[in-house]
Amino acid sequence: MHAIVRWTILLVALSPFAFYILVLYAARRFFGGRTAEPPADFTPPVSVLKPVRGLDRNSYENFSSFCTQNYPDYEIIFGVSEASDPVVPIIERLIRDFPQRKIRLIIGVEPLGTNDKVNKLARMVRESQHDILVISDSDMLVEPHYLTSVARLFRDPKVGAVTCPYRGSAGKTFASELEVIGNSTEFQPGVLVAWLLEGVKFALGATMGVRRNCLAEIGGFKALANYYSDDFELGNRVAARGHRVELCQWPIITVFPEQTLKECYRHQLRWALTTRHSRPLGHVGLGLTFGLPWSVAAALVARLEGAPAGVRRINFYTPTFKAYSTSEIGSCGKSAWPAVSITAGECKLQCDHCKAKILEPMIPATSPEALWRTVNEQVAQGARGMLLTGGSNHRDEVEYGPFLPTVRDGVLHGRGAADMKGSIAAMVTACERFIGAHPAHRGSIAFLLTSDEEGPAVDGTVKVLEWLEARNERLDACLVGEPTSAVRLGDMVKVGRRGSLSGRLTVRGVQGHTAYPHLADNPIPKLLRMLGALIEKPLDRGSDHFEPSNIEITTRPPAFARISRTPERRPARGVGNAIAAEIRACCSTW
Repeated sequence: MHAIVRWTILLVALSPFAFYILVLYAARRFFGGRTAEPPADFTPPVSVLKPVRGLDRNSYENFSSFCTQNYPDYEIIFGVSEASDPVVPIIERLIRDFPQRKIRLIIGVEPLGTNDKVNKLARMVRESQHDILVISDSDMLVEPHYLTSVARLFRDPKVGAVTCPYRGSAGKTFASELEVIGNSTEFQPGVLVAWLLEGVKFALGATMGVRRNCLAEIGGFKALANYYSDDFELGNRVAARGHRVELCQWPIITVFPEQTLKECYRHQLRWALTTRHSRPLGHVGLGLTFGLPWSVAAALVARLEGAPAGVRRINFYTPTFKAYSTSEIGSCGKSAWPAVSITAGECKLQCDHCKAKILEPMIPATSPEALWRTVNEQVAQGARGMLLTGGSNHRDEVEYGPFLPTVRDGVLHGRGAADMKGSIAAMVTACERFIGAHPAHRGSIAFLLTSDEEGPAVDGTVKVLEWLEARNERLDACLVGEPTSAVRLGDMVKVGRRGSLSGRLTVRGVQGHTAYPHLADNPIPKLLRMLGALIEKPLDRGSDHFEPSNIEITTRPPAFARISRTPERRPARGVGNAIAAEIRACCSTW
């Protein structure tokens, strides 16, 4: 690959990150110092114009948010093309529900051009009463301070138009969620950067606030009747006449529809075409703001680019506790991926990849000089990579990992060694020896291993017995692999367990401070008395095969979660059949 092309791709790949930094800076400047609600320091009469067609998601809730504005004087005008539009009953209900508001519905428009929304607006402007016009799309949901936040910007006579950024409210579909994410991470950041670099020379359909005289200067909505992106055209033409277009600091909400991926694609394509025709340079620059594809391209260029002449590249791979084999190092231990130990025979850890001799033969390299020499030697022999392994606890001691079985002085260490896991290993070994000594034995041996026997037991004994019954098979004997002994392992055999009952006891009180116990109701003393009574009461006398039944108190959360909590250690999440070796309680004396 030519060096110029390579470096061009690598440099262009930095542009999205420069854009991200610019977005963060613009957002900080734009929203910095904003109060929770705008001050109501300028509230001229306002005409709200809502051209609508069909039903959006939550249409009534969206419309009613405009009827609950904390604003002294405003009117709302809805415009539809036909009386049969399904949104008409919603607007009529709105008029009934808010009789204190000045709400009108206009039906029928003059076809001035191809844009039906602009055709409606042209008539709505003629029938509106006030000089400040606020046009908003039908799928907008606003806060009660919305009109205040927009109108206050018109206090400056140089401001001819006002528009608002918006955030999305997603529906229940995946495509709707994607649109909301795209709006927040792609579209709105572009609006903020445009505000920072060149000022606002456009308007957004979410809100188009405009002075009546400024609208007249650009020819009214009739001049926009054949433009698809009427919002951009309105803001751009007002700015071109020397008026300022302001961006409101209080975003509103766009209620996105519950659409399919195909509908989402068509919607995004329509927006892209709008941007392409309205802001051609901005449309081209949009491609430089996507970090993922450019990062992938840069990574591919860096990976495909060969090393300088005369230099061999070699990769290093360090195996972790368990992840010591991957598809790319399947030939480890051979010439392509030799294994190098940086501690050689001095390592005191019992790592499984060393004990199992997976990485042998290992090449010792216990110093930086030895490692560098080994690398040069292996490169000369055609090695593609090297596996680095080795470690030490620096105390000359062997530490036993909980999931790594280790034998020392004839004793097996590891989690489950003295439980059914150890017995399973012993039974498998015993079966292997038995079959080796009696290859022609009659019968069959099967193992039933389940991980949820003491939980929901979906795949436990019951399911296996049902499976055997369906196959008309019967077991002659069943051994449960639980190590049982009186003095030493294996010195007795017991009849299988009779079963168990488990319960959870919750005692509720009233929270309070320890300095005022009379105002609280501490549940812990009550719980202790109840547990003491349970322990002291005999359950039964046992039988010939079983000792008397017993009840054990365990620390299974949430029963003792708060008692066992200490400042230096969080409570362990135990299991219901484990007796804790230690439990701590926090006390306070006043």
